[in-house]
Amino acid sequence: MKQYTATANDEGVRLSRFVQSVTRDFPTSLLYKSFRNKRIKVNGKKGAPEDRIKAGDLIELYINDEFFPPEGAKPAHKPAPKKQQNQPKVTVIYEDENIAVLYKPTHLLCHSDRTGDANLVDAFTQYLAQKGEYDPQGENRFKPGICNRLDRGTEGLVIAAKSYAALRDMNEIIRTDLLKKEYYTITVGIPQSGRFTAWWEHDEKNNKVSIHAHQSQDERRKQIITDVDVLRTAGPFALCRIGLITGRTHQIRAHLAYLGKPVLGDIKYGNRKMNERTGTKTQALCAVRISFLDIPEENTLHYLSGKVIKLKDPQIVKQFDALEIACFSDPWPESILVRELQNPLSLWLCAVDGDTVAGYIGSQTVLGESDMMNIAVHPDYRRRGVGRALVLALCKALRRQMLASALTLEVRDSNASAIALYDSLGFEQIGLRKNYYQHPKEDARILRKELK
Repeated sequence: MKQYTATANDEGVRLSRFVQSVTRDFPTSLLYKSFRNKRIKVNGKKGAPEDRIKAGDLIELYINDEFFPPEGAKPAHKPAPKKQQNQPKVTVIYEDENIAVLYKPTHLLCHSDRTGDANLVDAFTQYLAQKGEYDPQGENRFKPGICNRLDRGTEGLVIAAKSYAALRDMNEIIRTDLLKKEYYTITVGIPQSGRFTAWWEHDEKNNKVSIHAHQSQDERRKQIITDVDVLRTAGPFALCRIGLITGRTHQIRAHLAYLGKPVLGDIKYGNRKMNERTGTKTQALCAVRISFLDIPEENTLHYLSGKVIKLKDPQIVKQFDALEIACFSDPWPESILVRELQNPLSLWLCAVDGDTVAGYIGSQTVLGESDMMNIAVHPDYRRRGVGRALVLALCKALRRQMLASALTLEVRDSNASAIALYDSLGFEQIGLRKNYYQHPKEDARILRKELK
């Protein structure tokens, strides 16, 4: 007869699973026969396979010794991978006695694989061991685990469980949609903001998803709902906040590609040409926010109800900042701007919000035709109509002062959002200047509007 006292990491484990973890080569048929014959007891009473263990329970196993490891034998470990692991330091965003929310950078695996590369699970286990909260040699029934997996190329927040009970209850929270996740992504093209619904179908053979407008007759397709909120734009790129109403494999990447605005760097669903052009080798996607809804009181993690955990300063924002600099990489030196302000042929207008300059626009007029020299809008005021208001104000001022009969401008060929704006204001393309822009090199569309 063997006796065991259940630990905190045994809390909530099925009794049958516990017995299997402490025995060796114990046939399943004999396991259930032992239950029927009262050879497995908990606190002196007959146990059942489906019983859930509580910490402190005394478990008695009247099973032949041949099915137990020898006294003093260490738990068998999987052979170490050929490649030596070098686990990174764990960045903890939130932590309590049951769970931790960790930051996973891009390129870091969530779980170990055949490569032997560093991974978040082993790094977290090492972190807890160093704190004295986990003994990898003394524990053979539970290893700290993560509850929500992110692709290798995705950065962001990952929830890790310190005990079996926490892992079980967090998985239940996720399964019942009591946890909502928000992402940041960079898209190629400017999507519309709003809620989008489509139908998702997964091909398990190639692990690729297809998106459709309608349900199929055999109902293999599953509905997906994705919220898109455009935060900033730069040239052909947009920084978007994504809310998942449903959560399915590759939902964000596949749905945005279906909408014609794929995730930058996505090698499976994305724009290969733009990926190569920008040198982006992994999808620009980041899990930035976790929100817990109303968790039932019977769940041990009920105290997380209403809690919101955010990631500060995600790398994806810095990545977008770099794209923005690249898209607007020819800023005027202050000396040139001052000179143009003093030029009698120039007209400059400024949009202000209190003491803040929200944007400005300038043009130069020669022989009755004006050329827009520059337009700029502060990042905090973009997508709020400031650019449109500046162009309209310039056109009005040129007409009112009878300075010009037409206004021309140049715009990057890839700047879809600006082109759409000018088109809505009545500008027409009259030419194309090859390699007009240098950083990066790109053609310029020449647009013109009659001022009547």
